[in-house]
Parts: sequence; C-alpha cells; structure tokens
Amino acid sequence: MSRRLRSITNFFLANLAVADFCVGTFCVYQNLSLYLISNWILGDFLCKMYHFTTSLSYTASIFILVVICTERYFAIIYPITCKQILTPKRLRLVILGVWLTSALYSSPKFFWCNTITHPNLDGTGNETICATNRLKYNSEMFDTINFVLLYIIPLGIMTLLYTRIAVGLWRSSRQLEKQLNASNCNTYQSLTRQASSRYKHQLESKWEEENTAQKKSTKEFKTSENMEKPTKKSKIS
Repeated sequence: MSRRLRSITNFFLANLAVADFCVGTFCVYQNLSLYLISNWILGDFLCKMYHFTTSLSYTASIFILVVICTERYFAIIYPITCKQILTPKRLRLVILGVWLTSALYSSPKFFWCNTITHPNLDGTGNETICATNRLKYNSEMFDTINFVLLYIIPLGIMTLLYTRIAVGLWRSSRQLEKQLNASNCNTYQSLTRQASSRYKHQLESKWEEENTAQKKSTKEFKTSENMEKPTKKSKIS
C-alpha cells in the first residue's frame, strides 16, 4: 500500500470494511440457509458463533463510526491539537479497544444462544432451530441497554459532533469570504492608486515637455531677434 493511502481515515474505513465483511460472510449466508432449509444443520457451536459474530460485527461498526466522527471533529475544529493527541499509535490502540469492547459486549450471546429441537406443528417430526434462550437473562433489560448503548448514545454523539463540524466549516467559509473580499478591495485600491499615480506622472511629463518646448521656442525667438538687430544698424550707417 502506498504512503498516500496510509491515512488515519483510511485506517478507520478499513476496519469498518472488515466489520461489514464479517456481517456479509458469517451472517448473510446463515440467514439465507434459514430460508432455503427449515432446520438448522450447522450444529450448536456454529449457532453460538453465528449470534456472537452478528453482534460483534454491528457493535464494532457502530463504535468505529463514532470513532471516525470524533477523529474528524478534532481534525477539523482543532487541527493542531489533533496532530499532537491523535497519534497513529494511539489510534491503533483505540481500534484495538473497540474490537475488544465489542467482543466483550457480544460474548454473552455465545452463551445464551443454542440449538433448540421441538416437534413440528403438523406433528410429522422434529425441527431444529438456532435461537437465543431468553430464559437465561432479562430480555427486556438487555434490549433496553442494547437500544441505548448502540443507538441512542451513538446517534446523539454523531449528531452533535457533525453539527459542530458543519457550523465550524460554515463560519470558516464566511471568514475566508470576508478575507477574500477585503483582499480584492485592497488590490483594487492599490491598482487605482497605481493608475492615478501613473496618470499624474504622465501629466507631469507632458507638462514638462510642453514647458521645455515653450522655453526652447522663446529662446530661439530671442536669438533670431538679436541676430536681426546688427543688420538693421549697418543699413542705417
């Protein structure tokens, strides 16, 4: 990979792509098998891994989106501080913490999920499904915590930070526009002063040329008069 692509944002996006790839690899195919085959045929361990990987993937995706939003906020609003605090080493530790936290948060799914075999409704045989055993935990409390931690809080954080980013960019664009207008005004005034000084210099040069020509013509006229006076005196004598 070239050094141009080794940026912080691309590093985060790569981890986000890995999380989404896990969803597509370990979750979509299992869901497709449920539509094609009525029974769960992959065994109890893969049933546990299926729910664990599903929870790990979407939990990591949400946390990475929050980290990307936070990094963009500091990079745009506080660019100097961002370079000092958000070093590549620290960001790698943050991503490692995201995956470990997501794994710990999703680990109960591995123990709560298993295969369940029950008779078919038509009584022709047994059916095996992969499901979460809600008798092992308080499902209402877990769903509430899951909703708050993985939806309400991340949505609030990203909404707040992206709103501040938009406001900061709007203010900076307004300041840049004012600076450009002031620069254009100063340039116009400078050009006007240069043009006026050039025009004034041209007028002064023209006036000097006319004054010099006038003095020269006066001097020539006086010289011609002085040359004619002796001729007249000689004729009289």
